[in-house]
Amino acid sequence: MKKTILSTLLLLVGFLTSNAQGFSVRATVNDGYNGKKIYLANYSQRKWVKKDSTVIKDNKFVFEGKTESPDVCYILYSEGGKQIFNDFILENTIIALNVTIGDNIDLTAVGTKSNTAYEAYKAVLGDYREKMAPIRKQMEQQRDNKAATDSLREIMYSYGDMVETKLTQLIEENTDNFTGLLLAQNYYRQWSVAKLQAFLDRIPQDLRSSDMYKKIYTHTTTIEKTSEGKKFLDIVAKTPEDKEIKLSDYAGKGKLVLVDFWASWCGPCMMEMPNVVKAYELYKDKGLEIVGVSLDNKADAWKKALVDKKMTWPQMSDLKGWSCEGAKTYGVSSIPSTVLIDKDGTIIARGLRGEQLIEKIAELLK
Repeated sequence: MKKTILSTLLLLVGFLTSNAQGFSVRATVNDGYNGKKIYLANYSQRKWVKKDSTVIKDNKFVFEGKTESPDVCYILYSEGGKQIFNDFILENTIIALNVTIGDNIDLTAVGTKSNTAYEAYKAVLGDYREKMAPIRKQMEQQRDNKAATDSLREIMYSYGDMVETKLTQLIEENTDNFTGLLLAQNYYRQWSVAKLQAFLDRIPQDLRSSDMYKKIYTHTTTIEKTSEGKKFLDIVAKTPEDKEIKLSDYAGKGKLVLVDFWASWCGPCMMEMPNVVKAYELYKDKGLEIVGVSLDNKADAWKKALVDKKMTWPQMSDLKGWSCEGAKTYGVSSIPSTVLIDKDGTIIARGLRGEQLIEKIAELLK
């Protein structure tokens, strides 16, 4: 252990003479790979993009250069048609790697807060996968035993909640570095406007030019414009009969209007749809209107789902999938999603589902 710590400290001392304007990634490697080529790479659109390569010498390798912004990067090794890899955060600073090549690449990164946090993140995920593997195996073995599989599923959900708690804590502890921003991508859609704004305020200036910051900022601005208490924003699209309609044809006209964002390809949407049908049947004659906004991109699939699920209320879609203009207008980045608009056109609730949705409608129309 003392030898490993000393080796890492010597690497870091050597970095003091490196180019402070860019990155200096220097790694120690286990025996048996001297003379072998190794790559610094990105993974984009299911393809490897090799940024640089070098040869391992004296159980070490070095990558130096400059990156426009921090990014997840990979050490990639290829031999005999097999590729193995592991990731770390590349940024313009000093980074020391301890790399072990075998059936896979084991890698630890030292020298930056982003990488310390990223190592913690990978440890949380690794622990989760280790715990989930035997449970998934048991579920497969017990797939004909509903009671057993339900019990195992509850265990999985419990572990999932614990992981989410740990990752949320990691985000809170690392808003001053790239990893906090990176992890926030998985959760920001669930946050309130106040929490989104508080998070963005804590991000340092040098990270505010990143695509991730801009994405969360844009989402925050959109959600703020369509949050509770704001007047609804209009949506224009086509009906299944190819007729143009607007949300304003229904909202602000004296009825309670539920805007339901969904798609035929969305499993959770199809599971939720009976609740929406129930709400419509109970309250369509008492002042409720529903306007469905589909994120489908295939007209046939959209129309078939309308019939199969008995969705008899007004429907619209521009058949652009996730590029749906209506979804963009309301900052919808996951479905099913709902927006409830009062009789005067003011948004009074977002994200209600199931019995909670029906109870809210009942309360408003009593």
